[in-house]
Amino acid sequence: MTTKVNMLVPFLLPGLFFFSSLAHDAGLHPVVLLPGYSCSQLDARLTDEYQPPPGCGARKGGGWFRLWENYTAVKQNPALVPCYADQLRLVYEPVAGDYRDVPGVQTRVVDFGTTRGFGFDDPAKKNNCMERLVNALEAVGYKEGENLFGAPYDFRYAAAAPGKASAVFSRFLTQLKLLVEHASNTNGNKPVILLTHSLGGLNALAFLNTTTLPWRRRYIKHFVMVSTGAGGAVALLQTSGSPPSPGDILSFANTSRSFATTFSVMPSPRVFGHAPLVVTRARNYSAYDIPELLAADGFSDDEVARYVTRALPVTMNLKAPAVPVTCINGVGVPTVEKLVYRDGDLGSAPQLVLGDGDGVINLVSILALDTVIGADPEQDYFKSVLIHNASHLGIIAEDFAVRRVVNEIIHENRRSNVDAHSLVRTSISSTMGKHERATLPWRRRHAKHFVMISTGAGGIVASLQTSGSSSLSSQGTDVLSFANTSRSFATVFLVLPSPRFFCHVPLVVTRARNYSAYDIPELLAADGFSDDEVARYVTRELPVAMNLKAPGVSVICINGVGVPTVERLVYSDGDFGAAPQVEYGDGHGGINLASILALDTIIGV
Repeated sequence: MTTKVNMLVPFLLPGLFFFSSLAHDAGLHPVVLLPGYSCSQLDARLTDEYQPPPGCGARKGGGWFRLWENYTAVKQNPALVPCYADQLRLVYEPVAGDYRDVPGVQTRVVDFGTTRGFGFDDPAKKNNCMERLVNALEAVGYKEGENLFGAPYDFRYAAAAPGKASAVFSRFLTQLKLLVEHASNTNGNKPVILLTHSLGGLNALAFLNTTTLPWRRRYIKHFVMVSTGAGGAVALLQTSGSPPSPGDILSFANTSRSFATTFSVMPSPRVFGHAPLVVTRARNYSAYDIPELLAADGFSDDEVARYVTRALPVTMNLKAPAVPVTCINGVGVPTVEKLVYRDGDLGSAPQLVLGDGDGVINLVSILALDTVIGADPEQDYFKSVLIHNASHLGIIAEDFAVRRVVNEIIHENRRSNVDAHSLVRTSISSTMGKHERATLPWRRRHAKHFVMISTGAGGIVASLQTSGSSSLSSQGTDVLSFANTSRSFATVFLVLPSPRFFCHVPLVVTRARNYSAYDIPELLAADGFSDDEVARYVTRELPVAMNLKAPGVSVICINGVGVPTVERLVYSDGDFGAAPQVEYGDGHGGINLASILALDTIIGV
């Protein structure tokens, strides 16, 4: 019987990194890298058919030149920016039912098969495209062209729904299959580890699901997806109609909105549901309303139809690849969760409402991997690694995160194929409570394991709703609804949101002011608690909440997620005795996701 375990590892596993001698002795499985969006280099040449904008025809009839990425050329001559933007555009041919280059522009991906085919010319961005990760892999024994390969791709194209043409993307899938076979065949027939970042993960997932199961079992050792969610990202709605930025080729609307990938990475209704993602005076838009949002943002009927018929079916039908999978994502980084256009102008800069994620991919999209891939009955092995304070790009650029990614590659080289058929979602953590008061020898003698169910480490926002007198006014058969009863309990203060994890995020909103976890003493006073009661919170319970620590015994934390959970209380008239307007976020219905994930930091780290 197959066991499923999602592994959620909160931080680095020390001591796994530089095992190069061990790796050489055992023989490394070949690795094929797929970079993220905009990392692949593209060459172009212009034929006589090209109709250039003014000042952009100098290269007509010439040879190949670097179309993307061209930081140096643009820095030397900024007037080239609109030329490159025009030449990078795609057009859609209704008769062929497919995307292609602008007439008269021919493009090609640079150095397919090598890691030289992706990178940034801009020194400030050189690590955004796996350069540091490549160096780290080479440090543990990998060699370019021998057991380390790169699969750059034209990032403008995307997978299309069944029955829809996608010639360029299909050619890439064919090339990738041949590259994987070559990598295996030249390395003693060892199966390949696919290591991807961001959009590269979605492309690899699409690739694997076009191959047969026998082929995958022969050629794929493991699939490691870094910085990839299962449901798109809210932040990517922001650039759909924004004005161009000087020097930024991709910010030209006629360029970026022409790409097939523009639609493929939008928030999936399957993951984001009916939560409002874009807010205007006239209406709110959820992931289900993206066709209407695109129309309001100036996309044509044909473009909207392409989103609905080509891109949306792909995002709604992502499925597990039925090969061992490890997903590595950053969390704990402020990430765009909602865009607010108060004047209704979708071309203006929106007010951003931030939530959790990796700075680009929302936490809900990251956690959806557990359902889309981990819960699929065809998926034998699935592991989810969450690295706190690692951003979307930082996870392949900052040493502490790169080490964790390389650790996973080393681990997969050492793990036998038999192990691939057991899987667990664990949390390498321990927990708190009265184990802290017992001596360590006592704990090691008497405590086998500590299993905590439905417990967070940072309190709950919902507890603020019952913190004061009149918000407990539903006095009927509920004994605890009597304010003089419940507010007398020490536990009333103990479960309030901890400033350590909820920080300065507004949790209670009134006309006069907002209250964060740091402002709870003022909130309690405003809600009718006496000075003595507020002092007891500050001197007795708050230090406990701020100083929770690991118990030093083996711990498993089991928590529900994906249930609407009180995230903010809004008292429009400032009356804490009135029923507040409740804003919901993620959690288990009582404990907020921020408090659940805090266990990884307080205990696991």
